[in-house]
Amino acid sequence: MGDWRSHLSCVKEMLPYLHASGHFNYAKSAHLYLQDMMQLENLMDPSVYQRFIEGFFTFRRSDKLNCGTSTDMVIEQSMMKCMKTDGGVARGRSTQESVISKWVYGMHTMNTVCKGLEDLANVRMDKTDQHVDASDSRVKRDIEDINKLLEWLLSHDPFPVIPKIMSIASGVVGDDKINCHNARAVGIASISKMTGQTFNNIKLKCADRVLPLLSASSVIKVHDEKVPIDPVLLFQRMSITKTFEDELETFFAYELAPYPLSLFDAVGMRKTMKSALYNCFECLNFDIDNTNAIYIIDGGYLLHRVVWDRDETFQTIFEKYVQYVQRHFGHNNMIVFDGYTNHTKNIKAAEQRRRTTKTSSSVDVVFDRSMKVPTNQQQFLANTHNKSRFISMLCEELTAAGIPIKQADNDADVLITETAIEQWKSSNTTVVVREDVDLLILLTARTPNDKIIYFLKPGKAQVQSTIYSSQSL
Repeated sequence: MGDWRSHLSCVKEMLPYLHASGHFNYAKSAHLYLQDMMQLENLMDPSVYQRFIEGFFTFRRSDKLNCGTSTDMVIEQSMMKCMKTDGGVARGRSTQESVISKWVYGMHTMNTVCKGLEDLANVRMDKTDQHVDASDSRVKRDIEDINKLLEWLLSHDPFPVIPKIMSIASGVVGDDKINCHNARAVGIASISKMTGQTFNNIKLKCADRVLPLLSASSVIKVHDEKVPIDPVLLFQRMSITKTFEDELETFFAYELAPYPLSLFDAVGMRKTMKSALYNCFECLNFDIDNTNAIYIIDGGYLLHRVVWDRDETFQTIFEKYVQYVQRHFGHNNMIVFDGYTNHTKNIKAAEQRRRTTKTSSSVDVVFDRSMKVPTNQQQFLANTHNKSRFISMLCEELTAAGIPIKQADNDADVLITETAIEQWKSSNTTVVVREDVDLLILLTARTPNDKIIYFLKPGKAQVQSTIYSSQSL
């Protein structure tokens, strides 16, 4: 439209967002350009300047309202329109100056020939007086896009009651560092640092950019290795060394360990080969009769036993769990899950933190049944909040399928053992399904001598399933 003042106003409004998004070359150049153009009135003849701002700063091939083309787009939209070379002749070793000269001088002839062909065929490639956004095809496509958006919002609440910023598409929840919604304020703060400086002395830092929701993560990359960050531990180390500034370099030559190194290593609590305790038990060589057996299944084992892919909906995943339980353990079974209501006091909190360091954890995700999983299974379940919400929804699905559910307040081992002893009264054969040997030890210690409870350690790949009992020690 050739509105000079609106053009400068748009450039000015874009400045904070160029800073906030980290496009610093655009930001610096736009500042310089805007500053020079604001002084243009004092450098030009008044009559020339008046015609310039009335639309003559753009190129026009006709007198239509919406056909003004900015100077940097003339070559792309007009001169190169018929050449179809995507920007011109590529400069390379084999391209000589004579070839480029012939190409440049031939462009005018090419455009003349194309204009003559249009006149001969009575075909015009120019746009109509109507704006492109008002055309029938564009209006039809806009209506289709609006309907898609409305349909998506019907199944995804755009205004969930949550005190943090959240992606309504993926459910990923950001922490306090995510400030992309304050892009304008962050950009204005960055602009204020440029005031009074010359163009060559302007230094814009990446730290001044906004952090989008994609940057929400609990790990950083150090020498191609993902390292989990514990802000509390970093604060403790800095607080300790602050009082010894003179010997700071000496102190940092040694590891500052918050736990005794005899019990803990750099990853977490030192691990032993707990599975070696299976050698103390004798395997039983018989098959379990499923017709008169009840299975007590450990929920933690079940969560990782069923494998689900990324980009599957949560409803599809829940159905996988139901089908797995019914296929392998029939319809006479019960599932017991750990409790994650207060994971800070959980007796397995240290072990859960250790596992988190081995597998990078996902950020918090607020999800529903129709949403797709935004990350892989291991990362998603490594986040305690995600795991707790997932178990709650899975329990609802399993209960609806007629599968009894129990959930402990804390660790589920004792509740599984007590449940198995209770169920022995109503069934001749009670089988506990789990992989960890610590539950077998609990069964051995707490099951009365006149009762036998079986322990099924499921196989994996080429490893066969093994059966033990509370009297196999």
